[in-house]
Amino acid sequence: MKLTKKHFKIFKEECNLFINKLGLTGYEIYYEFKELEDEEGASIQVNDEGRIATISLNINHNNNKDTLIEGLKNYAKHEILHLLLSRFSYYNYSRFVDKNSIKEAEEEIVIKLLKLL
Repeated sequence: MKLTKKHFKIFKEECNLFINKLGLTGYEIYYEFKELEDEEGASIQVNDEGRIATISLNINHNNNKDTLIEGLKNYAKHEILHLLLSRFSYYNYSRFVDKNSIKEAEEEIVIKLLKLL
Protein backbone atom coordinates (compact mmCIF):
# COMPACT_ATOMS: atom_id res chain seq x y z
CA MET A 1 0.00 0.00 0.00
CA LYS A 2 1.47 3.33 -1.06
CA LEU A 3 1.47 5.90 1.72
CA THR A 4 -0.49 9.14 1.32
CA LYS A 5 -0.09 12.73 2.51
CA LYS A 6 -2.50 11.86 5.32
CA HIS A 7 -0.09 9.15 6.49
CA PHE A 8 2.81 11.60 6.25
CA LYS A 9 0.89 14.09 8.40
CA ILE A 10 0.31 11.43 11.08
CA PHE A 11 4.00 10.55 10.99
CA LYS A 12 5.09 14.21 11.39
CA GLU A 13 2.62 14.81 14.22
CA GLU A 14 3.93 11.77 16.06
CA CYS A 15 7.55 12.87 15.53
CA ASN A 16 6.72 16.31 16.91
CA LEU A 17 4.97 14.77 19.91
CA PHE A 18 8.10 12.83 20.88
CA ILE A 19 10.46 15.69 20.07
CA ASN A 20 8.55 17.77 22.62
CA LYS A 21 8.23 14.92 25.14
CA LEU A 22 11.98 14.33 25.07
CA GLY A 23 12.90 18.01 25.05
CA LEU A 24 14.69 17.84 21.70
CA THR A 25 13.38 21.23 20.61
CA GLY A 26 16.86 22.66 20.06
CA TYR A 27 17.03 21.05 16.61
CA GLU A 28 15.81 22.53 13.37
CA ILE A 29 13.71 19.70 11.93
CA TYR A 30 12.93 19.09 8.27
CA TYR A 31 10.62 16.38 6.98
CA GLU A 32 10.72 14.53 3.66
CA PHE A 33 8.15 12.23 2.12
CA LYS A 34 10.07 10.37 -0.55
CA GLU A 35 11.26 7.04 -1.82
CA LEU A 36 14.13 5.72 0.27
CA GLU A 37 16.82 3.49 -1.21
CA ASP A 38 16.57 0.79 1.42
CA GLU A 39 13.38 -0.98 2.32
CA GLU A 40 13.25 0.92 5.58
CA GLY A 41 10.08 2.70 6.57
CA ALA A 42 11.79 5.89 7.71
CA SER A 43 15.22 7.38 8.28
CA ILE A 44 16.93 10.34 9.93
CA GLN A 45 20.06 12.30 9.11
CA VAL A 46 21.41 14.53 11.86
CA ASN A 47 23.99 17.30 11.77
CA ASP A 48 24.79 17.69 15.45
CA GLU A 49 27.13 20.62 14.99
CA GLY A 50 24.42 22.60 13.20
CA ARG A 51 21.60 21.10 15.31
CA ILE A 52 19.71 20.17 12.12
CA ALA A 53 17.83 16.94 11.43
CA THR A 54 16.03 15.64 8.37
CA ILE A 55 13.47 12.92 9.00
CA SER A 56 12.23 10.98 5.97
CA LEU A 57 9.24 8.70 5.54
CA ASN A 58 9.39 6.16 2.72
CA ILE A 59 6.50 6.87 0.35
CA ASN A 60 6.69 3.32 -1.04
CA HIS A 61 6.96 1.41 2.20
CA ASN A 62 4.71 -1.62 2.29
CA ASN A 63 2.83 -2.04 5.50
CA ASN A 64 -0.14 -4.12 6.55
CA LYS A 65 -3.25 -1.95 6.22
CA ASP A 66 -4.53 -3.17 9.61
CA THR A 67 -1.39 -2.02 11.45
CA LEU A 68 -0.47 0.96 9.28
CA ILE A 69 -1.17 3.76 11.78
CA GLU A 70 0.60 1.92 14.60
CA GLY A 71 3.53 1.31 12.24
CA LEU A 72 3.77 5.02 11.39
CA LYS A 73 3.80 5.86 15.09
CA ASN A 74 6.54 3.31 15.73
CA TYR A 75 8.63 4.69 12.86
CA ALA A 76 8.30 8.16 14.37
CA LYS A 77 9.35 6.97 17.84
CA HIS A 78 12.25 5.03 16.36
CA GLU A 79 13.64 8.01 14.43
CA ILE A 80 13.24 10.39 17.40
CA LEU A 81 15.16 7.95 19.60
CA HIS A 82 17.96 8.16 17.04
CA LEU A 83 17.79 11.94 17.42
CA LEU A 84 17.99 11.58 21.19
CA LEU A 85 21.17 9.51 20.87
CA SER A 86 22.70 11.44 17.98
CA ARG A 87 24.96 13.75 19.99
CA PHE A 88 26.26 10.85 22.04
CA SER A 89 26.90 8.83 18.85
CA TYR A 90 28.57 11.82 17.19
CA TYR A 91 31.08 12.12 20.01
CA ASN A 92 31.75 8.39 20.02
CA TYR A 93 32.65 8.45 16.33
CA SER A 94 34.75 11.62 16.54
CA ARG A 95 38.50 11.15 16.54
CA PHE A 96 39.25 14.15 18.70
CA VAL A 97 36.83 14.34 21.56
CA ASP A 98 37.42 14.72 25.24
CA LYS A 99 35.85 12.60 27.94
CA ASN A 100 33.89 15.57 29.29
CA SER A 101 31.98 15.96 26.00
CA ILE A 102 30.94 12.32 26.06
CA LYS A 103 29.96 12.57 29.71
CA GLU A 104 27.88 15.70 29.00
CA ALA A 105 26.08 13.96 26.11
CA GLU A 106 25.37 10.95 28.30
CA GLU A 107 24.06 13.17 31.09
CA GLU A 108 21.79 14.99 28.62
CA ILE A 109 20.20 11.66 27.64
CA VAL A 110 19.75 10.60 31.26
CA ILE A 111 18.04 13.89 32.15
CA LYS A 112 15.65 13.62 29.20
CA LEU A 113 14.76 10.01 30.04
CA LEU A 114 14.34 10.87 33.72
CA LYS A 115 11.54 13.27 32.79
CA LEU A 116 9.65 10.36 31.21
CA LEU A 117 9.99 7.88 34.05
